[in-house]
Amino acid sequence: MLPPPSPRNIIEIYNNLLSLLHPTPPAVLELDILPASSFPSPQRILHEKTSIAIPSPLLLQCHLHALSVLFSRSLPLPSIAPTTTVTGIPPGLNYEEEEEGGGEGGEVLETKYLATTIILLQEPTHLTAANVRKRYLLSLPNQPTIPPTDPPNNPQPDADTEKAKGKVDVVAAAVERETYWLESLLTSPLYKHAKSPVLWLHRLWLLQTFPQQYYLTPKNKCGERRMGRRRWMLVNKELAIVMKAGERHPRNYYAWNYARDIVRLGTPTTTSTAGEEVSEGEEEKEWESCVAKVHKWCLSHPRDISGWSFLLFLLLRTQHHPSSLTPPPPTADEAKRKGGEEAEMMDSAAGGEARKKGKKEATIREIFARTRDFVEKYGWEGESIEWFLGSIT
Repeated sequence: MLPPPSPRNIIEIYNNLLSLLHPTPPAVLELDILPASSFPSPQRILHEKTSIAIPSPLLLQCHLHALSVLFSRSLPLPSIAPTTTVTGIPPGLNYEEEEEGGGEGGEVLETKYLATTIILLQEPTHLTAANVRKRYLLSLPNQPTIPPTDPPNNPQPDADTEKAKGKVDVVAAAVERETYWLESLLTSPLYKHAKSPVLWLHRLWLLQTFPQQYYLTPKNKCGERRMGRRRWMLVNKELAIVMKAGERHPRNYYAWNYARDIVRLGTPTTTSTAGEEVSEGEEEKEWESCVAKVHKWCLSHPRDISGWSFLLFLLLRTQHHPSSLTPPPPTADEAKRKGGEEAEMMDSAAGGEARKKGKKEATIREIFARTRDFVEKYGWEGESIEWFLGSIT
């Protein structure tokens, strides 16, 4: 048995692993933790493009070093030097300082943030590590997502505007790297990561805390998010991650519950920002496309009841959030008193609602028929499909 690496070698390996886990530019990685016998040298990390294989004894040593960094009051200085290049944060950037009485400087918090990268790779349910990552992202300079534009009569931007633009880039870059890193953990062939509630909740927290980075708009006065077409860009992107995680770890209730939260997150509406309007026909088409993708995944994994339960949730959920709809049309008597024009508008609105309801019911019947044909064709007797068919009849 080979002796463990020396402390100096561990710090070098630790920093090298951090640079591999945070590539520039950010990318989705395929990570794997393998026994030492799979490597020509037990102290060597194999990597090719976006694929990284780490010996489990070596990762354990780096994990212990990362824990000492996370819980130490006096950090080991050799691990601080490369942090600015790993995260892509410019040196000398002023972070928002913590309140007096136990606060940490930006450089110390960043070093602990990097340590949690390896901690969560080894221990994906480490809640303290996830909370440190939240603290770090919230400590970055808080500036508007869209930098202020210069007045037309002043073509030269002032110093404050340039400073704000730089800070916006820092926050956007940090959130983007966090997103790629989480996707790498959730979709890689690792043992427990795809089913970690801590990682899925951390990704949902990112969506809710930095909505501008995820095709969302900030909440309005009513607490709603107006997304329009960007809603389906978000749903399709996150569903692809959830379905891949479902393949990595069957019956992944945490992943599909996250998908439910994504569907609930925004309010589909035709009153979005300029250039993002979506018609009712497009909304229905996107919903049908989403249902078809999930149904195809369920037929490919017929024993996975977590996918079937999400499909049922998607089918039975109304396409339009109640708060995004216009007020209910007046009754026929009220419309007649106000004039024939309003009566026609009421009939048109009622007809539109009836058409949408009929189209949705037709989609549900089609899904039911295809699923029943699958059962009859292959003689499938799985409990998951039987439950699904019984729930939508």
